[in-house]
Amino acid sequence: MRARPLTAVAATAATLVLVAGCSGSTSAPETADLPPAASRAQPGADAGLGRSGASDAAAVTTLTQEQIAVALLTETELPSGWTQDASSAMPLDAGAASTEALAYDPPQCAAVVSGLAGTTSAARVPLATGTASFGGRGFAFVSETIETWEPGTSTAELDTLTAALPDCAEYSQTAATGQVTTTRVTTLDVPEHGDRTLALRLEASSGEGGMNLFLTLDVVLVVAGDVAVTLLAGGTDPLEPELLQEITDRAMAKVASA
Repeated sequence: MRARPLTAVAATAATLVLVAGCSGSTSAPETADLPPAASRAQPGADAGLGRSGASDAAAVTTLTQEQIAVALLTETELPSGWTQDASSAMPLDAGAASTEALAYDPPQCAAVVSGLAGTTSAARVPLATGTASFGGRGFAFVSETIETWEPGTSTAELDTLTAALPDCAEYSQTAATGQVTTTRVTTLDVPEHGDRTLALRLEASSGEGGMNLFLTLDVVLVVAGDVAVTLLAGGTDPLEPELLQEITDRAMAKVASA
Protein backbone atom coordinates (compact mmCIF):
# COMPACT_ATOMS: atom_id res chain seq x y z
CA MET A 1 0.00 0.00 0.00
CA ARG A 2 1.38 3.41 -0.94
CA ALA A 3 2.38 5.78 1.82
CA ARG A 4 0.15 8.81 2.15
CA PRO A 5 1.80 12.21 1.61
CA LEU A 6 2.70 14.23 4.69
CA THR A 7 -0.07 16.63 5.63
CA ALA A 8 2.04 19.70 4.90
CA VAL A 9 3.10 18.36 1.52
CA ALA A 10 -0.45 17.38 0.67
CA ALA A 11 -1.82 20.81 1.54
CA THR A 12 0.71 22.59 -0.62
CA ALA A 13 0.28 20.11 -3.45
CA ALA A 14 -3.47 20.55 -3.34
CA THR A 15 -3.01 24.28 -3.84
CA LEU A 16 -0.78 23.57 -6.85
CA VAL A 17 -3.22 21.09 -8.33
CA LEU A 18 -6.04 23.60 -8.15
CA VAL A 19 -4.30 25.87 -10.63
CA ALA A 20 -4.50 23.29 -13.40
CA GLY A 21 -7.92 21.74 -13.37
CA CYS A 22 -9.58 24.09 -15.85
CA SER A 23 -10.26 22.19 -18.99
CA GLY A 24 -12.78 24.84 -19.84
CA SER A 25 -10.05 27.34 -20.70
CA THR A 26 -7.54 25.33 -22.62
CA SER A 27 -7.08 27.08 -25.93
CA ALA A 28 -3.42 28.04 -25.97
CA PRO A 29 -2.78 31.65 -24.98
CA GLU A 30 0.18 33.63 -26.19
CA THR A 31 2.86 32.96 -23.56
CA ALA A 32 5.83 34.80 -25.03
CA ASP A 33 6.19 36.78 -21.81
CA LEU A 34 6.59 33.63 -19.72
CA PRO A 35 10.13 32.17 -19.52
CA PRO A 36 10.75 28.59 -20.67
CA ALA A 37 11.27 25.91 -18.04
CA ALA A 38 14.83 24.72 -17.56
CA SER A 39 13.75 21.12 -18.11
CA ARG A 40 11.59 20.90 -21.19
CA ALA A 41 9.39 18.06 -22.36
CA GLN A 42 11.35 17.13 -25.47
CA PRO A 43 11.40 13.91 -27.50
CA GLY A 44 13.78 11.41 -25.98
CA ALA A 45 14.42 7.85 -24.90
CA ASP A 46 11.61 5.40 -24.18
CA ALA A 47 10.24 5.97 -20.69
CA GLY A 48 8.62 2.55 -20.40
CA LEU A 49 5.44 3.21 -22.35
CA GLY A 50 6.53 3.04 -25.98
CA ARG A 51 6.13 5.91 -28.39
CA SER A 52 2.61 6.39 -29.70
CA GLY A 53 3.11 9.48 -31.85
CA ALA A 54 0.86 12.50 -32.20
CA SER A 55 -2.89 11.99 -32.11
CA ASP A 56 -5.63 12.95 -34.55
CA ALA A 57 -7.50 14.73 -31.75
CA ALA A 58 -7.95 17.82 -33.91
CA ALA A 59 -10.76 15.92 -35.62
CA VAL A 60 -12.65 15.67 -32.31
CA THR A 61 -15.44 18.21 -31.86
CA THR A 62 -17.44 16.86 -28.91
CA LEU A 63 -17.64 13.86 -26.57
CA THR A 64 -20.59 12.47 -24.64
CA GLN A 65 -20.35 11.37 -21.03
CA GLU A 66 -20.06 7.76 -22.20
CA GLN A 67 -17.30 8.62 -24.68
CA ILE A 68 -15.36 10.49 -22.01
CA ALA A 69 -15.48 7.41 -19.78
CA VAL A 70 -13.91 5.39 -22.60
CA ALA A 71 -11.33 8.08 -23.41
CA LEU A 72 -9.90 8.45 -19.90
CA LEU A 73 -6.50 6.96 -19.16
CA THR A 74 -6.27 3.69 -17.24
CA GLU A 75 -3.40 1.92 -15.50
CA THR A 76 -2.59 0.08 -18.73
CA GLU A 77 -1.51 3.38 -20.31
CA LEU A 78 0.95 4.15 -17.51
CA PRO A 79 4.23 2.43 -16.59
CA SER A 80 4.53 -0.31 -14.00
CA GLY A 81 4.25 1.06 -10.48
CA TRP A 82 1.48 3.59 -11.18
CA THR A 83 -1.90 2.80 -9.67
CA GLN A 84 -5.30 4.42 -10.14
CA ASP A 85 -5.92 5.99 -6.75
CA ALA A 86 -7.67 9.35 -6.63
CA SER A 87 -6.79 9.96 -2.98
CA SER A 88 -3.05 9.63 -3.61
CA ALA A 89 -3.15 11.85 -6.69
CA MET A 90 -4.51 14.99 -5.05
CA PRO A 91 -8.01 15.31 -6.55
CA LEU A 92 -8.88 18.71 -7.93
CA ASP A 93 -11.25 19.55 -5.07
CA ALA A 94 -8.72 18.61 -2.37
CA GLY A 95 -8.09 22.21 -1.39
CA ALA A 96 -11.16 23.91 -2.76
CA ALA A 97 -12.41 25.13 0.61
CA SER A 98 -9.04 26.54 1.68
CA THR A 99 -8.44 28.57 -1.50
CA GLU A 100 -11.12 31.06 -0.49
CA ALA A 101 -8.86 32.22 2.36
CA LEU A 102 -5.78 32.72 0.16
CA ALA A 103 -4.42 36.20 -0.49
CA TYR A 104 -2.54 36.62 -3.77
CA ASP A 105 0.35 38.88 -4.72
CA PRO A 106 -0.10 40.25 -7.36
CA PRO A 107 -3.84 40.27 -6.62
CA GLN A 108 -4.84 39.65 -10.25
CA CYS A 109 -3.19 36.22 -10.09
CA ALA A 110 -6.20 35.00 -8.12
CA ALA A 111 -8.11 35.19 -11.40
CA VAL A 112 -5.39 33.18 -13.15
CA VAL A 113 -5.52 30.46 -10.52
CA SER A 114 -9.32 30.44 -10.61
CA GLY A 115 -9.28 30.24 -14.40
CA LEU A 116 -6.77 27.41 -14.58
CA ALA A 117 -8.50 25.59 -11.74
CA GLY A 118 -11.85 25.62 -13.49
CA THR A 119 -13.77 27.02 -10.55
CA THR A 120 -17.32 26.04 -11.44
CA SER A 121 -20.03 28.68 -11.56
CA ALA A 122 -23.66 28.59 -12.58
CA ALA A 123 -22.69 30.30 -15.82
CA ARG A 124 -19.87 27.88 -16.63
CA VAL A 125 -20.56 24.18 -16.13
CA PRO A 126 -19.33 21.48 -18.54
CA LEU A 127 -21.86 19.43 -20.48
CA ALA A 128 -19.93 16.25 -19.68
CA THR A 129 -16.83 15.56 -17.60
CA GLY A 130 -14.62 12.78 -16.27
CA THR A 131 -11.40 12.49 -14.26
CA ALA A 132 -8.81 9.78 -13.75
CA SER A 133 -6.00 10.09 -11.19
CA PHE A 134 -2.93 7.98 -10.52
CA GLY A 135 -0.24 7.75 -7.88
CA GLY A 136 3.36 6.75 -8.48
CA ARG A 137 6.45 6.31 -6.34
CA GLY A 138 6.94 8.77 -3.53
CA PHE A 139 4.62 11.74 -3.95
CA ALA A 140 4.35 11.52 -7.75
CA PHE A 141 0.89 11.91 -9.27
CA VAL A 142 -0.82 12.18 -12.65
CA SER A 143 -4.38 13.38 -13.16
CA GLU A 144 -6.44 13.73 -16.33
CA THR A 145 -9.69 15.64 -16.76
CA ILE A 146 -11.74 15.57 -19.96
CA GLU A 147 -14.65 17.96 -20.41
CA THR A 148 -17.11 18.90 -23.14
CA TRP A 149 -18.24 22.53 -23.13
CA GLU A 150 -20.81 24.69 -24.85
CA PRO A 151 -19.40 26.11 -28.10
CA GLY A 152 -17.17 29.13 -27.54
CA THR A 153 -16.80 28.71 -23.77
CA SER A 154 -13.15 27.65 -23.86
CA THR A 155 -12.16 30.56 -26.08
CA ALA A 156 -13.94 33.17 -23.97
CA GLU A 157 -12.40 31.90 -20.75
CA LEU A 158 -8.99 31.70 -22.37
CA ASP A 159 -9.13 35.35 -23.44
CA THR A 160 -9.42 36.37 -19.79
CA LEU A 161 -6.66 34.00 -18.74
CA THR A 162 -4.33 35.17 -21.51
CA ALA A 163 -4.62 38.77 -20.40
CA ALA A 164 -3.57 37.92 -16.84
CA LEU A 165 -0.85 35.30 -17.42
CA PRO A 166 2.06 37.64 -18.27
CA ASP A 167 1.71 39.37 -14.89
CA CYS A 168 1.80 36.06 -13.04
CA ALA A 169 5.10 34.52 -14.07
CA GLU A 170 5.72 34.51 -10.32
CA TYR A 171 3.13 34.99 -7.60
CA SER A 172 2.62 34.22 -3.93
CA GLN A 173 -0.31 32.86 -1.97
CA THR A 174 -0.73 33.60 1.73
CA ALA A 175 -3.05 31.31 3.65
CA ALA A 176 -5.15 32.34 6.64
CA THR A 177 -2.54 30.61 8.81
CA GLY A 178 0.14 32.94 7.48
CA GLN A 179 1.87 30.26 5.43
CA VAL A 180 3.25 31.71 2.20
CA THR A 181 3.65 29.68 -1.00
CA THR A 182 5.60 31.20 -3.87
CA THR A 183 4.94 29.81 -7.35
CA ARG A 184 6.96 30.35 -10.51
CA VAL A 185 5.26 29.72 -13.87
CA THR A 186 7.24 28.79 -16.98
CA THR A 187 6.37 27.30 -20.35
CA LEU A 188 7.08 23.76 -21.53
CA ASP A 189 7.63 22.56 -25.08
CA VAL A 190 5.35 19.65 -25.96
CA PRO A 191 4.04 18.41 -29.32
CA GLU A 192 0.84 20.04 -30.57
CA HIS A 193 -2.39 18.11 -30.09
CA GLY A 194 -5.96 18.98 -30.94
CA ASP A 195 -6.62 22.52 -32.14
CA ARG A 196 -4.43 24.24 -29.54
CA THR A 197 -1.98 23.07 -26.88
CA LEU A 198 -0.57 24.90 -23.88
CA ALA A 199 1.98 23.45 -21.45
CA LEU A 200 3.10 25.12 -18.24
CA ARG A 201 5.33 24.23 -15.31
CA LEU A 202 4.48 25.52 -11.85
CA GLU A 203 7.27 25.34 -9.27
CA ALA A 204 6.11 26.07 -5.74
CA SER A 205 8.09 26.56 -2.56
CA SER A 206 6.63 26.93 0.88
CA GLY A 207 7.95 27.03 4.42
CA GLU A 208 6.04 25.44 7.28
CA GLY A 209 7.30 24.54 10.74
CA GLY A 210 10.89 25.27 9.79
CA MET A 211 10.71 22.86 6.84
CA ASN A 212 10.97 24.09 3.27
CA LEU A 213 8.70 22.31 0.79
CA PHE A 214 9.31 22.25 -2.95
CA LEU A 215 6.73 20.93 -5.41
CA THR A 216 6.54 20.88 -9.20
CA LEU A 217 3.41 20.59 -11.30
CA ASP A 218 3.45 20.23 -15.09
CA VAL A 219 0.21 21.17 -16.79
CA VAL A 220 -0.71 20.21 -20.36
CA LEU A 221 -3.90 21.82 -21.64
CA VAL A 222 -5.39 20.74 -24.98
CA VAL A 223 -8.56 21.92 -26.69
CA ALA A 224 -10.11 20.06 -29.62
CA GLY A 225 -13.41 21.43 -30.81
CA ASP A 226 -15.55 21.76 -27.70
CA VAL A 227 -13.54 19.08 -25.88
CA ALA A 228 -10.88 20.17 -23.40
CA VAL A 229 -8.28 17.92 -21.80
CA THR A 230 -6.16 18.81 -18.76
CA LEU A 231 -3.21 16.67 -17.72
CA LEU A 232 -1.46 17.29 -14.40
CA ALA A 233 1.79 15.59 -13.47
CA GLY A 234 4.29 16.17 -10.72
CA GLY A 235 5.09 15.93 -7.05
CA THR A 236 8.20 16.73 -5.06
CA ASP A 237 10.12 16.11 -8.29
CA PRO A 238 8.97 16.70 -11.87
CA LEU A 239 8.15 13.77 -14.12
CA GLU A 240 10.76 12.82 -16.69
CA PRO A 241 10.10 14.89 -19.84
CA GLU A 242 9.82 11.76 -21.99
CA LEU A 243 7.24 10.27 -19.64
CA LEU A 244 5.16 13.45 -19.60
CA GLN A 245 5.21 13.55 -23.38
CA GLU A 246 4.27 9.88 -23.70
CA ILE A 247 1.37 10.18 -21.26
CA THR A 248 0.12 13.18 -23.24
CA ASP A 249 0.40 11.25 -26.51
CA ARG A 250 -1.48 8.28 -25.05
CA ALA A 251 -4.19 10.46 -23.55
CA MET A 252 -4.85 12.34 -26.77
CA ALA A 253 -4.79 9.16 -28.86
CA LYS A 254 -7.59 7.79 -26.66
CA VAL A 255 -9.56 11.01 -27.00
CA ALA A 256 -9.21 10.80 -30.78
CA SER A 257 -10.49 7.23 -30.89
CA ALA A 258 -13.30 7.55 -28.33
